[in-house]
Amino acid sequence: QGGTIDTMSCGSVGGVEEYPSAPGMVFAGSCDQCGVLFHPPRGFCPECMSSRVRVEEVEGRGTVYSFTEVHLGVSDAFRDRVPYTMALVETRGGLRILTDIIDASARAVEIGQEVEPVHDRDDTGRVLLFFRRAEK
Repeated sequence: QGGTIDTMSCGSVGGVEEYPSAPGMVFAGSCDQCGVLFHPPRGFCPECMSSRVRVEEVEGRGTVYSFTEVHLGVSDAFRDRVPYTMALVETRGGLRILTDIIDASARAVEIGQEVEPVHDRDDTGRVLLFFRRAEK
């Protein structure tokens, strides 16, 4: 699915169509064979390729590991959103998630800044995952 929204954290959360049970949580894939956590959840483990995987909820609050401001919309889904801030977020739950930082320009984002997950739905009903600067 390379290049489609479904492969990105700002898109479908592994086809999950429900919100996590508590604010601040995100869905992750968990491998029963090697124990790796991964995002987005999918039907196989990216580490050992096992199909013995399940979806679980993990702490989503974290910090900005890296970020950039995107000025070119490479597909129709993104053209109307430029410029927007993409970030690699390192969560307290042990994930690194490539995501959009909403409600903030790149000038307002810093490496190490606390962020929290925000969930929404797209037009098809899929749950979308974004992050925003954490409230203190």
